[in-house]
Amino acid sequence: IHLAILQENVKVLRLMVQHDVNLEKRDKHGRTALHVAAFMGNGDICELLIQHNADVNALSGNGMTPLHRCQSSHGGIKAAEVILERLPELINRPDDSGYTALYMACEKGNDRMVEFLLSAKADPNIKGLNGRTPLIAAVMVNPVSTETSHKEHIIKLLLQHGADPIVPDAEGVTALTAALDLRMDDIEKLL
Repeated sequence: IHLAILQENVKVLRLMVQHDVNLEKRDKHGRTALHVAAFMGNGDICELLIQHNADVNALSGNGMTPLHRCQSSHGGIKAAEVILERLPELINRPDDSGYTALYMACEKGNDRMVEFLLSAKADPNIKGLNGRTPLIAAVMVNPVSTETSHKEHIIKLLLQHGADPIVPDAEGVTALTAALDLRMDDIEKLL
């Protein structure tokens, strides 16, 4: 089933779910079919799987829910919508590293997902095990992998939704001190 999802072969998937394929079968990383569909950002396949009782709360080997996996593609909003519609409590659920879906979206520079998750009431101040908040992750994200405009947009969104710029991580770094250390003048002004 995982291969059919990776190939986005909806016709084969429909046949498989009609013949009671095991949707909770896991790959070597502990990911279910729904994890894979969420990773692909395919909301239609997520919806099909959920309609056939795929476990929206399933945890992969590293404690990720399907919502966490939506962060792996730059799209994924439709998949996240379908998942949260079924189980809204996942919005602030951390993985084994303490990271929420919002944290991961910030870390990946996925501004559209950040906006969606915040509108779905994601808490911008939940810290990961390293003590970092989504705001610190957004400031520290690799500028090569994220356009500056996306980074600034994400930071503005987080601040508008109550992110605290002076909450330190486990090493005492705040979003503001990170911006200062990285010489990000535009980001400093936002904070």
